[in-house]
Amino acid sequence: MRKKLSITMFVALALLSAFGMAGCTDGGEKNYRAIPYYDSCDYLDGSDLAHYNNNLFRRNDNSGIGADPAVIRVTDPESPDYGDFFMYKTSMGFVCYQSEDLVTWTARGTVLSDAAAATGCFYGDNWAPEVVYDEEDGLYYMFCSATPQNGNGTNGLLYCLSSENPYGPFDLVDLSGQNRADSYVRANGTTVEYNDYWADLVLFDPAKYAARVEDFLIEYTKNNALYDNYTFNDYFSNIDPYPFVDDDGTRYLYFVFRNYGTRYIGGVECGDSWTDIRYETLTLLTMAGYMDVQGTTPCEYANNVLIDEGPVMIKHNGIYYLTYSFGAADGDYRVAQAVSDSPLGVFRKLDESENAIFLSNDSGGFDISGPGGHSFVEADGELYIVYHRHMSSSAPDINSRTLAVDKVKWVTIENIEGEKMDVLYANGPTVNLQPKFEFASEYKNIAGEAQVSAENMQEGSSAAALTDDLLSMYQYESPTFNETYIHETYFGDTATITLSFQDYRTVRAVMVYNSKSLTTAFLQIKRIEFDCIDAEGNEVTNYIANLQFDWRENRHSLNPDFGLKNASAAIAEFDEIRCRQIRITVEIPESGWLIGEDGSISYAEEDYMMFEHEGRVGISEIVVLGK
Repeated sequence: MRKKLSITMFVALALLSAFGMAGCTDGGEKNYRAIPYYDSCDYLDGSDLAHYNNNLFRRNDNSGIGADPAVIRVTDPESPDYGDFFMYKTSMGFVCYQSEDLVTWTARGTVLSDAAAATGCFYGDNWAPEVVYDEEDGLYYMFCSATPQNGNGTNGLLYCLSSENPYGPFDLVDLSGQNRADSYVRANGTTVEYNDYWADLVLFDPAKYAARVEDFLIEYTKNNALYDNYTFNDYFSNIDPYPFVDDDGTRYLYFVFRNYGTRYIGGVECGDSWTDIRYETLTLLTMAGYMDVQGTTPCEYANNVLIDEGPVMIKHNGIYYLTYSFGAADGDYRVAQAVSDSPLGVFRKLDESENAIFLSNDSGGFDISGPGGHSFVEADGELYIVYHRHMSSSAPDINSRTLAVDKVKWVTIENIEGEKMDVLYANGPTVNLQPKFEFASEYKNIAGEAQVSAENMQEGSSAAALTDDLLSMYQYESPTFNETYIHETYFGDTATITLSFQDYRTVRAVMVYNSKSLTTAFLQIKRIEFDCIDAEGNEVTNYIANLQFDWRENRHSLNPDFGLKNASAAIAEFDEIRCRQIRITVEIPESGWLIGEDGSISYAEEDYMMFEHEGRVGISEIVVLGK
């Protein structure tokens, strides 16, 4: 009894309510009633994407917001914006957006003050801003890079600005009391002059920075010539600054050493303020293309692209996780992780068996291009990754990138040294319907609170994997990790999955996630039954028969004959019901099925198949939205 909608999804709830609980009765011992529902498969007004209820679900659509998103949440309870999120992106003047739910964003305009803009320091290349709230002085600090006007080739200079508000305006922090030197004598005896107008405005003291960097470039690379490779008009080029405050209150700043062909990540401790740079601590943290900072072990998954950039630091269980984007800014741009016991290293890039790359396009397997340039934000105990991707996966364009947000989980593994440790795992990247983030929703996923059992599971499968909150995503990236720790539950015959709650729970929607592989995908969900109690206190079994999977939206647009978009689910939403048990029945597809361009299913002879179904079905996850 699927309710066909003829108007927008924003009134879907009212239509479902009007349908009420009246339904069909199958007879027998139980009182069966078919309930009205919506499967998020309607394409209204000629839309290319199905309409959905944004009170329950979200989708990473092409907002066009842009590149290098950095997000903070206002934690000052005295602020009128307390609890809201602010996002900053690569853009002239650094455009800021505000959101209550990480989905809908309102532009607040540029945050750079008129006085800062008037200096000429931000003439071009306003890249990758990051903002941090300092609890000691109650100010917001923005770190960014830019190219000065009349710079004669100078570019990629770092700046520190501050504001009383997260939306600005941000003014340059006064550095006049630092008594900076106006020259530096290089190791080869050459004197470098620093008398340009920006020399007293940039975050790093040019002379002190050059002295320290020249020392460790020689130390790490045994090659003094690299000084010339990493300087532009005798200024070192740096991008992608990231501020981090440790548990003990110590401030650190991470950044990228940049030339046009190679980028490494560095870090430094800050003292009593963000501009009190402790140059003696400044050090190299990653060597692009290598697993170790000494450059002794090549990184096999780097594909000979010598770019490590966009550093983000996160601390978990006493371990420091340096996450970073690597590769060229094309479709294969990815996010990886390295670990250390200290905020300034030594860092070890993780092995593929440890989920080294935790956000990618799965070597082209996803209908997504270039996910990277990320930040993290926490809300109500959940961790989220905010990142950009190309708006088009078929024609990636560095000037056409959009915002996306997905959930991140910690997965406990055995590392290459045989010890237990947690690593980051992203339930993304996604471009299809996902549950609305719980901190901003009336409902949450309660499937993990149920006792789960299933019949006809294949050997090695576990019912527990159906509600572990880990979406089976990757077929090619980090294969050893994904085969070991991220599981689908496989069924070799028609099977029923049972979720039993200790008491009656309010349920509003169910999502059944399909396999990551087309060869083990289900066509539809045969039946869902809910053992309920109605408004009069009567026990009733509500049911949905033949729940459709949206093959039109969830086919891989670049390779529809072979591909299935990652994290795709069959979805049923309905009026609230009070239920104690849910039973989901899935069956093995008949051989010879084909998917039409409109998502329709037809059957053909085996000889015409573009792929061979394995005769088993994999389910990645079950989500029950309720309370």
